[in-house]
Amino acid sequence: MAEDTHDPLSTGSTRPEDTELAPEEEPVVIGTLFLSMLLLIGIMGAWIVIYLIMLNR
Repeated sequence: MAEDTHDPLSTGSTRPEDTELAPEEEPVVIGTLFLSMLLLIGIMGAWIVIYLIMLNR
């Protein structure tokens, strides 16, 4: 029978030893959603201000 040569990352393995990074080595990303929401709110606010300025011309 052929030997299984699949990359563990592409097989959906849930065992930590089959992935590239051990759980304690995975980067901790804190505040990404919060900062993204602030950016989107800022962009929407800028669009609203520009819209109101153009509306009052």
